[in-house]
Amino acid sequence: MRSEPSFERLAELAAWHEQQADPLAHFFRPRRVLREHRETAVLLRMMIGNRAAADPERLTLVYSLPVSAAGRWCKRHGYRCVTSWPTVGAVVQRGDEPPLVARLGDTLLWDGHRITVLERT
Repeated sequence: MRSEPSFERLAELAAWHEQQADPLAHFFRPRRVLREHRETAVLLRMMIGNRAAADPERLTLVYSLPVSAAGRWCKRHGYRCVTSWPTVGAVVQRGDEPPLVARLGDTLLWDGHRITVLERT
């Protein structure tokens, strides 16, 4: 019985699934199996990108962060968020507060009361 190799890092596991999804290297595999490996690799890459949103008090806008992650993070703190792609910018606003504009590399900070933007230096 064959088992999948073990990996220390999630990125290594995603790369392994990407290799297993290569139709040229594994031309004997059914398309269904190749598709499952490809979809698994995509999900793992999204999980890696979501690590920037793992800290509930801080969100740094980076290219690897899925656009939806910023919206989910802001909504968790009661803000409405509009994101743009491919520039990875975000406009967040709560109630009548003035909107905050964050760009790629900026960090959104939550202090328990309101979100502030720490600009990339």
